[in-house]
Amino acid sequence: MVRRGLIWMKGHLPTRHSLSSNRWTRPFARYLLRPALWRFNRRSVPRAIAVGLLIAPIVPVAHTGVAALVAVPLRANIVIAAAITWLINPLTMPPFYYEAYVLGKALLHADTVGVLDAAGATLLGTLVLSILLAAIGYGVGTLGWRWRMAAKWRRRAWAGSVAGTP
Repeated sequence: MVRRGLIWMKGHLPTRHSLSSNRWTRPFARYLLRPALWRFNRRSVPRAIAVGLLIAPIVPVAHTGVAALVAVPLRANIVIAAAITWLINPLTMPPFYYEAYVLGKALLHADTVGVLDAAGATLLGTLVLSILLAAIGYGVGTLGWRWRMAAKWRRRAWAGSVAGTP
């Protein structure tokens, strides 16, 4: 299923020509057309996961575009960074921000329930949870990539051993 999703995503990515000829992206084409930003490799994918998970809760509106922009200087895959932001969606936002409020309140040792106290606690909790999610996402992305490559090499070895026997 993941493989089909990746194949679908690769088939629907904009081409270098379409980006360079689009009037909105033409001024930024020299940055956006860097090959590393569009490849799926062991470095760009975990970075993109971390960028998407870091940006999505902090910037609740227009987080897809912000994640794509942040991915450029970090040399992360733009498509994955933008897609990962959709894990934080209208269904997951209320529980996330409630947990952020609880965490922030615990970190600030705040017992009062003022509006500014709640906003500060939520902001601090959101920052801490976002950084934690980004770190976990980077680790999972790296381990997932290694697992995928190990499985690919095992299949090749098995296919070679089966093909080599008479």
